[in-house]
Amino acid sequence: MNQKYMFQFLIFLLVSCSQDRVINVERKLQHIPPKKILAPIKKIARTAIKYRPYSGTVRPGEVYKLRIKPPSFDNNGILTCRNKKVPFFIKNNFLIAYVSESYFSKKSPFRCHFSSKEFKINVAKFDVEDKKFPFEKLKVDKKRVHYSKKNLKRILREQKELNMIYKSGEEVPLFLTPFRLPLRSKITSIYGTRRLFNNNKKSQHLGTDYRARIGRRIRSSNAGKVVLSKDLFFSGKTVIIDHGLGIFTLYGHLSKAFSKNGEILPKNALLGLAGMTGRVTGPHLHWGVKVHGNWIDGKSLIEQSLKK
Repeated sequence: MNQKYMFQFLIFLLVSCSQDRVINVERKLQHIPPKKILAPIKKIARTAIKYRPYSGTVRPGEVYKLRIKPPSFDNNGILTCRNKKVPFFIKNNFLIAYVSESYFSKKSPFRCHFSSKEFKINVAKFDVEDKKFPFEKLKVDKKRVHYSKKNLKRILREQKELNMIYKSGEEVPLFLTPFRLPLRSKITSIYGTRRLFNNNKKSQHLGTDYRARIGRRIRSSNAGKVVLSKDLFFSGKTVIIDHGLGIFTLYGHLSKAFSKNGEILPKNALLGLAGMTGRVTGPHLHWGVKVHGNWIDGKSLIEQSLKK
């Protein structure tokens, strides 16, 4: 048999075998009630149609604790808000995550979706309310406003290091209880204040300043892992804690930092002593809170973490 007829014979065999398999499958399906065949499809359709998304509101520079119970989900699913992945954990059959809104928000509404291999569900929708922020003028050391080439290189190097830290946080929660204030003292500058340094440099204060004499003890607002303990150009001697779920807290302008990189700390742990290092006008504690890449108001995180 030449190669041409051999090739045609092989194709004939393959087609015949495939047809036999199709016929066998069809015979089996004839004995299965249509309801059983369509059940998985209908189940997925009901999940997508009947689930009513949670509705909430958030403001620029704030965070919202999302606690929902979708009709179906798994630990390997993905939660996204504004098409950005949001870490979550499951407790008592509830999905829990913290959703943040940027200080520079365009105030447009957005949705959160939970998706797996089988389905995609719209689990929440948020409206963004307007929020006004105060204004203040400050006078600081000229070199903290007009940067030398050496200082500019340092600023860029430190910013690159910080960006890497915030991108590599733990996705699981490292805390079990609500957040607390790092210091009970008078607030000297609230979160979101629009600033003008030396009548020249515009900025935003994306943290909260607390009055603190030099040497006052500063404690962690929750349990977590120290991911940075270092002297930085702007915030001076600084400690940053990763709390998991994309949540970080920063403690700046310290005179002394006791915590070391990689150290696991409980809530209310002694981090260091207040000071006036970095870009400051006087001794105080700068407390910053970052959630999913957004600097947010720490008060908002405390209030939301208290929610059941």
